[in-house]
Amino acid sequence: MHQMLNKSAISVSIFAMGTLVAACASQPSSTPVSAANTTTATIASPPPAPSEDTKSASESTPSTVAAAPAATPEPGPLPTTCTPQGSRKACVPDAEYAKRLCAAEYPDVALNLFSQGTPFTRVYMTRDVDGWNATGGLTHRAKLAFDEEVLVVAHRKANANGIVMVASNGDTGSYDIVRWDGSCVSVMAEEITMSKAPKPKRATIAWRHLEEPTKSSLLSAPKVKASFDAREKACDGSKEAKCTKAEAALNSAITDFVRTNKSLPTPTHRP
Repeated sequence: MHQMLNKSAISVSIFAMGTLVAACASQPSSTPVSAANTTTATIASPPPAPSEDTKSASESTPSTVAAAPAATPEPGPLPTTCTPQGSRKACVPDAEYAKRLCAAEYPDVALNLFSQGTPFTRVYMTRDVDGWNATGGLTHRAKLAFDEEVLVVAHRKANANGIVMVASNGDTGSYDIVRWDGSCVSVMAEEITMSKAPKPKRATIAWRHLEEPTKSSLLSAPKVKASFDAREKACDGSKEAKCTKAEAALNSAITDFVRTNKSLPTPTHRP
C-alpha cells in the first residue's frame, strides 16, 4: 500500500513539471530581436542615366591631360657682325651668342667662323697654356700650344679686388676663345697676341664629328680629298707614326681650305 502511494506521488510530480515546461514554452520571448533579423534588406537604386549634355561633356574632356613637351628653341643664324672689346679692340660676336657658343662644342660652326671674310679677331698663343672654360659650359681642361691660332668671342674684365695680370700692351682680364676644333677656352690677356705667328698651329679637327654637308664641301677640294684618301690608307693599324703624320696632313689641308674659302654650308647643329 505504501509503495503504491509513492508511485502515485512521483507520477503527479512528473506531470506537473511537464505542464510547467509547456506553459513556459508557450509564453512570448521577452528578449529583443536584433535589427539585423527584423530589418528588411534595402536594394540600392541604380544611378540616374546621364543627360545628353553631361555625356557630351564627359566624352569631350579627357580624364588626364598629358603635359606638352618643352619646345626646343630654333638655332640662331651664324653671326656676321662683331663689336670691339677690351683695350685691344678685339672684334667679338654678340655676348648672348658667345655664351651659347661656349656652352657646348660646335666644330662645324667653328669652321664657318674661321672661314675667309669673317670679321672676328684671330689671336695667337704666346706660350703653351693649360686652358679651361670659365663661361659655365664644358669645363674640361685643354692644352693649347705656343703659336696656336684661336678666335676671340668674348672679353672678361679683371677682378678689381684680386691680383690683376697685365699684358705687355697694358691689356688686362681674360678672353673666351674658340679653337679650330670647336671647343671654347678661357685664357688670360697676357697669354694671347694679335701679332700673327710665322707658322700658326691649329687644334686637331675631329673628322668624324663633322656633319655630312661639311664633309662633302671639304672633299670637293682636291687637296683635302687627296689627304683624306692618304689618311684612310695610312691608318690601317699597322704603323701608328705613319697614321699620325697622315692625320696632321689632313688637318692642314682642311684649315688651308677653310681660310681661303667662304662657301661652307650652314651647320644644322649650331647655337
